[in-house]
Parts: sequence; C-alpha cells; structure tokens
Amino acid sequence: FDDALAPLLSRSLVRTEIGEQALEMHRLVQLSMRTWLAAKKGRGRWVKESVRALCAAFPSGDYKTWEECKVLLPHVKEIVSLNTDDEEDLVNQAKSALRAGWYLLLRGEYRAAEGFFRMSTDTREKMLGREHPDTLTSVYHLAFLFHQQQHYPAACALYQRACDGCVKVLGTQHPITLACLDHYKSARKH
Repeated sequence: FDDALAPLLSRSLVRTEIGEQALEMHRLVQLSMRTWLAAKKGRGRWVKESVRALCAAFPSGDYKTWEECKVLLPHVKEIVSLNTDDEEDLVNQAKSALRAGWYLLLRGEYRAAEGFFRMSTDTREKMLGREHPDTLTSVYHLAFLFHQQQHYPAACALYQRACDGCVKVLGTQHPITLACLDHYKSARKH
C-alpha cells in the first residue's frame, strides 16, 4: 500500500489528513477514477461499498466522537449526494445523514444540520413510510433542531407529528416517545 501511495503523494495527487488516518484526492484524480469506473461499469458497486462503509464508520455524532466525525464528514457529504436507486443504499444514506446532522447540530452548525436532517427525513419517508420508527426519529431530530433555534411553531408541528407516530408505533413508554413528548411539552411553553 505504501509503495503504491508514494508516487501519488510525491506528485500531490493525494495528501494525508489528520494523523495520516485519511487521504484526500486531488479533484483530477477523483474525476479520473469516476470516468474509469463508469467505463468499466463498476460505479454502482463502488457507490454501494462507499455508502455501506461510511454508514458503518460514521459515529453517533456525540462529543466524544467529534474528531472521527470531522474526518468523515466530507466523505458523508459526498455519499449522501450520490444518486442511487438501490433501497439499501438509500436507507444507509439517510442513516449517515441523520448522524452527520446530529454532529453538526451539536456543533451549532444549524443550517448544515438542517440539510442533513431534511434529506434523512425525506428519504426515510419515501423508502420506509411516514410511520416507520426510523422516519419518526428523523422527524424528531428535525423538530429538535428547530427547537434549539427557537423556531417554536415549526418545532411544535414536527414534534406533534413525531409524538403521534411514536405513541402509535412504539408505545407510550418507549424512550424515543418519552423524549419526544418531553421536548414537545417544552417547545409548547414558548
């Protein structure tokens, strides 16, 4: 691996990032790889592998995982923008988007977080349905984001939807239902 990497590093076609844990490819190298994969009809397989690997690798977004999230975020941005018709890929894209959104929300990057949460919600609604627990989790996260920004009417509308679905699908004692109801109650006070 190191022997194959050395010529690319010496010509600045790739560079190492953060403790040499990751590589960044020059845009021309990326374009060349995409063109080559398209010609070999291997793009679909690598899209699937990339989406699967990043979904498995991207952590929860909680504070203790921020360094990992920082390294992986540009890659998640790339994979969630990939066009695919594969159901598994779409579900994994939505899961990765939710985690990236949570990381960005905790860092106070609300606009970027909103984009990821909306993508996760929209994809899950289409793939899993409006009342699937994963869809409701995405809706809840979007509501929480608006709550954090003091956009109470938007937060309340989304909390209402998430709470109704969670009570129906998960029951009144499920941790997600309880958290959703608690946050909804808090947002309604404003």
